[in-house]
Amino acid sequence: CALFLLIRIALLQAPVCLEPGTDYSVDVYFSQPSASDPKVKSFILIDSLGLIPRIGSVDNLCTEKDLDEFQKYHCIEIASEVGPHVLPEACARLIVSMSARIHNGAVACNCNPQGSLNA
Repeated sequence: CALFLLIRIALLQAPVCLEPGTDYSVDVYFSQPSASDPKVKSFILIDSLGLIPRIGSVDNLCTEKDLDEFQKYHCIEIASEVGPHVLPEACARLIVSMSARIHNGAVACNCNPQGSLNA
């Protein structure tokens, strides 16, 4: 899988099956094309890696129509972009559903049960 200039996401073509409760290591290798000056060094800073399941691999999540819309609107690519962005409704609905499914439900709120405290 190659990541080209100005591209921030790479999608693996080969499926990978990860089992719950199992620890995995991910090795990422970078290569630098040969340069005229071998003393010149390039640097890459990585702040995160995300593993996003293929929506079709999550059992009973959506209909064929949903899958078609997910691909039509390029939902994974849009959701993976850095910075603020607006997701099409079809993407937002399916991404929220997929997230809840793979995380065994919604994330618990750490809110104050009495509401906001005013000083």
